[in-house]
Amino acid sequence: MSGLVLLVLNQTINANIKTLEAQSASSKAKFTSGEQLEALIASIEAGKLLKWMPFAPLNVKQQVLQALQQTVYNNREINRLEGHTDGVNGVSFNNDGTMLASASNDRNIKIWSLKGEEIITLPHDDLVNDISFSPQGNILAFTSEDKKIRLWDLKGKLLREFPSLKLPAWSVNFSPDGQKIAFSSKDGSIFLYNLDGKQLNSFPNANHWSMSVRFSPDSKFILCPGKNYTVEVRTLDGKLISVLQGHKDLIYITNFSSDGKILATASEDTTVKIWNRNGTLIKTLPHNQPVTWVTFSRDDQMLISGTKDGTINLWNAKNGELIQKWKAHIGTITDIRVSPDGKIIASSGIDNTIKLWNLQGNYLGRHNEWVKSINFSPDGKSIVSASADKSIKIWDLNGKLLQSFTGHTNKVWAVNFSPDGKSIVSASADKTAKIWGLDGKLPKTLKGHEDEVTTVKFSPDGKTLATASADQTVKIWSVDGQLLKTFNAHNDSITRLSFSPDGKTIATASNDTTVKLWTLDGNLLTTLGGHKDFVNDVSFSPDGKIIASASDDNTIKLWNRDGKLLRTLTGHKGIVWAVSFSPEGKMIASGSDDMTIKLWNLKGEELATFESNSQIWSLSFSPDSKKIVSGHLNGVVALWNLDLDDLLKRGCSQLRPYLSSKSKKNDYDKLCKG
Repeated sequence: MSGLVLLVLNQTINANIKTLEAQSASSKAKFTSGEQLEALIASIEAGKLLKWMPFAPLNVKQQVLQALQQTVYNNREINRLEGHTDGVNGVSFNNDGTMLASASNDRNIKIWSLKGEEIITLPHDDLVNDISFSPQGNILAFTSEDKKIRLWDLKGKLLREFPSLKLPAWSVNFSPDGQKIAFSSKDGSIFLYNLDGKQLNSFPNANHWSMSVRFSPDSKFILCPGKNYTVEVRTLDGKLISVLQGHKDLIYITNFSSDGKILATASEDTTVKIWNRNGTLIKTLPHNQPVTWVTFSRDDQMLISGTKDGTINLWNAKNGELIQKWKAHIGTITDIRVSPDGKIIASSGIDNTIKLWNLQGNYLGRHNEWVKSINFSPDGKSIVSASADKSIKIWDLNGKLLQSFTGHTNKVWAVNFSPDGKSIVSASADKTAKIWGLDGKLPKTLKGHEDEVTTVKFSPDGKTLATASADQTVKIWSVDGQLLKTFNAHNDSITRLSFSPDGKTIATASNDTTVKLWTLDGNLLTTLGGHKDFVNDVSFSPDGKIIASASDDNTIKLWNRDGKLLRTLTGHKGIVWAVSFSPEGKMIASGSDDMTIKLWNLKGEELATFESNSQIWSLSFSPDSKKIVSGHLNGVVALWNLDLDDLLKRGCSQLRPYLSSKSKKNDYDKLCKG
């Protein structure tokens, strides 16, 4: 090959590497700014180019995989309904969730399919402020700046026009039983009508306007704006039931939970407040921006809030913990609605768009409390997780729950498969370890520790297992539950242990800031001292020559078997809870309180960072080194895919709804079929 050809080839390679780096960076930037679908497209483009560049440097490969992983598994945007030419003020699902109606400042009402197709456009003569489907899904009501409220059928036929108001109306809602309709005017007054146009009641509150009017799920109560930033709960005949007092500025929206027992309010004062219906404040959820919308998920487990800076926030409705947030719109979010099946939310904004989001997220599964231990099965086809909710769960790689074990009476700190994959072993704060069959039956309970059992592992040959405890001891057991050996190991709680690949050595990590290596007889081989705080995890490399430890001091340290410190990996900004070698021995993964997983090579160089929305307390590589599973503080079990082909397949599947229209079909074919 001539020198000129080599030069051109090298230039082409270097140009492609720069393109990969630029596309990966672009994908990350777009995702951060709220352009999730555009980010997914950019990451798929980078992934396709990488397939033609097997010689790309490892760090560049990991950058591309990182971008794909972020967009595929963190992407929530399903589709985007584009067609309005001005801000969208309100959206509403029909009764079966197959259609969505929108109201806009462009003086149009549009009805859409969830594929993004416009079914019909109903032009109006003024700005349209809000819209609502009837519970039966056959009637649309909307409010407008022209001070009129109208009912339409889905073909655009005017069914009824209510008497004109003195001021324009903001909000409109049907009662859940479909018999009544309520709307609020800009002076804060609420008007209640039946569908024949007869006024049933009105609640004047002339000093305070409100954008919100809501019925209770049983259609017996109504939420009304009150004076001095309060909300009133009234019966439909006007009887005052309770007053919600506590906000310090305008209240934009109020909503009932599906059972009608709890209320949520969103305010300019940058808070969401959760109340009992009797007016007792349960919890305040602080935000960084004024909150323009709040609603409950269908199962009442989550609150969804939207803010003036275009951010959607998901909250645990029970404990007020922030589950996830993402940039959704450019500017104020004007409405958020949950689909009837509870799987999708639709949001609208002043950026002229309506976006559809996957409410359930792309994580694998979820416990009710934090997940401190997680591991793949030996065949890589399933995952076992252990939680503070006292349960152990087995999942397949698509998130299907295969088995749930309950038997421990306290937090489950650790869980592992046997080498043959036929049983699992767990360690608990109830001072026991348990050996389970995969059918969930409990064949053996190991008792003997005097404090919480924090860790347990099978030996590589599966003939013995080791437990360690807050009582500072290690115990070796036969698989039939016979105690073989006990030895005192540390001066503080033992957090984790690991067998060497040959099964002859045990490494223990402790809150006494050390890692120690032992024979199975309890003879101390060496002490690895160097961490400045608690050591949370320890792992042997596949060849048994290197030990990795993770610590509260925000570092990972690599050691040889003689106790020599080889290198310290710095980069995490919080406690490092978990560390694991890839089975092929080329990478190390670490999980941290800083809500990231980092991949490192054995030289200690950072290859990639995967960002989460919760602290990562446990992780494990799949046997083929192509996947990582992690357990999180918020109870999530997440899968991080390092397989390029699988990520591209999943990414294209997610893009299909957005690019399925005739105008975009060529884009989809070029990206995903070319």
